[in-house]
Amino acid sequence: PKPYHKVIKDGVMWACEKDYTFPFPAIFKPILRRAVKIKINEPFILQDNNNLARKNLDKTIALCNPDSKIQIHTLEQEGYDYLEMSVLDWKSEMEKTHKNVRIILKKRYYVRERYIETDNFIINLGHGFQAFKNGKTTQQTNISIHYKPNK
Repeated sequence: PKPYHKVIKDGVMWACEKDYTFPFPAIFKPILRRAVKIKINEPFILQDNNNLARKNLDKTIALCNPDSKIQIHTLEQEGYDYLEMSVLDWKSEMEKTHKNVRIILKKRYYVRERYIETDNFIINLGHGFQAFKNGKTTQQTNISIHYKPNK
């Protein structure tokens, strides 16, 4: 399906070439707005020179219900090969700005995949949040949405 169809169902997958139109906020909003618990796993959120990952993370948080509990799992300072900012400063600022967000810092081998997990869905983010800019992809990536049956 084309992204503008806004189809949300199990097994939907998009193979996105560079400059492919993919307005992720419109597609993810129905999932995130209904979620009570949200886990965002994005290892290299701070290692993006253009700040696209952080901007898209903020857009994603804005799509969520303000009452939802959001955990963001990313690398601790030592997990990054290079970094111009302090992970702890970023963590503190995010948790102060977003009262429903908690940042969980982990060692490199505990945070690898890029995905968003909610009560009912897992959204695999392919190359992560830095793969999107102005409704298009910045690089080749894959996005998939999978339903999690109730336990």
